[in-house]
Amino acid sequence: MAAKLIPADRDTKLYLHIDPQHYNPRALESLTEDIIHQLEKKIYKNYDIGLVQRVVAEKRFGENVLLIEGKLPEEGHDGYIKYNFDIHKEEFLTFEKMLKSGQESIAVEEILTRVKKGEVLAEVIPPQEGKNGVDIYNNTIKAKEVSGVSLNIGKNVVFSEDKTKAIASLDGIVFMDKEKICVDPLTEIKAVTDKEFKVEGALIISAALSRDTKVTATGTVIVQATVSDAHIESGRHILIGGGILSNGSLKAKGDVLVLFSDQSAIQGNHIFLRDHLFNSKVTAFGGIDLIGGKGVIIGGEIHSYGTINVLVLGSEKAAETKIVLGLTAKELDEKGYLTAECVSLKNKMKAYAQQVEQYKKLVVQKQKLGAPVPVDLKNKLMSIQKEAVTFINDAVEQMKSKSEKVDYYNKLFDRALKASINVRAEVYSGVRLNINGKLLEIYKVLTNKAFRLEGHVIVY
Repeated sequence: MAAKLIPADRDTKLYLHIDPQHYNPRALESLTEDIIHQLEKKIYKNYDIGLVQRVVAEKRFGENVLLIEGKLPEEGHDGYIKYNFDIHKEEFLTFEKMLKSGQESIAVEEILTRVKKGEVLAEVIPPQEGKNGVDIYNNTIKAKEVSGVSLNIGKNVVFSEDKTKAIASLDGIVFMDKEKICVDPLTEIKAVTDKEFKVEGALIISAALSRDTKVTATGTVIVQATVSDAHIESGRHILIGGGILSNGSLKAKGDVLVLFSDQSAIQGNHIFLRDHLFNSKVTAFGGIDLIGGKGVIIGGEIHSYGTINVLVLGSEKAAETKIVLGLTAKELDEKGYLTAECVSLKNKMKAYAQQVEQYKKLVVQKQKLGAPVPVDLKNKLMSIQKEAVTFINDAVEQMKSKSEKVDYYNKLFDRALKASINVRAEVYSGVRLNINGKLLEIYKVLTNKAFRLEGHVIVY
């Protein structure tokens, strides 16, 4: 065929192409008629007959001539939230950056965002509707539907009257708690003079902590000096400009950043140390990074459910250093016990159901024979039904609790399977590794190794 109609751009353009090698120069009129026939057959709308005639008369062959042009839809956009602060500022990536920087003091403004009462923290930008387009068949091309969003606020944050703005209700520190915008009040002190000091919100302490002092805060705690024989508990993050030593302890629901730890205890989500970890007890639910300064772990018991990154593991004197990645032997035993308990409860529930069904059948058989149902049989059925209902209701609650704990252990187990213990320099003898219950003891010096669990064996 000499003439072709070519739709393009989501059917918003129609081109005419006439092949110069397949047309009859003496039949230009029939060529025009053929093109118009194709246009009518395909139900194309709004074409210009005069344009078709001119293209043929002028012999514009071998090129794509635009016959019909529709219009693409103008897409709008969904609504979104415009935050007036860095919502990622307190994430551990910032801590990791500080870890690598080698700075000894905590750059508070890099971690915390101060706000004033009445300050607009975020606002909703409404969706913008798009405009429909039209195709070459004169059909409407609908613009994509758009959707709105809503603000999610937490403590010490209020809505504007139209609920499009989140506003701080007090001076303090703004942060994201999952999807919620929250503000913590901020307390700044030079030193703690009391044995026990509790504060609502975030806390910044300029001086060192010592003498068995206990500090508790619901928000982030920053200490710009050393923590010695003192204890800190935080509902968010803990950042220590110096180290922790002499049986001190840090316990955070969030991440922990500290220069070093010597004979102390640390518990948190992701734990960052900027120098060394000596004879300490550490539990990290997210992971451990120790790659700045000496970057060495010697002695103690280190337990993480996520990847451990370290420069040196152990010492030339073969100090006993225990590293656990994943579930401990005790947790594995409890996981197995709870799993078996769930199976046992299911079996007992099934046995009760079968027993009830058995007595029901006996009653039905008597009724079918027209015989009276013995009173002792009726009483037995009622008794076993009551007993079964009581047991099953209790068993369902027990199974829910036990299953949730098993699921929790399974998630930690699986997280450890994807994790590893990465040592960039030396691993010395005396180091004992445990990954999800599989053991490996190091008897000779190894260099630049990544230990992970593969099947039932620790490989490196």
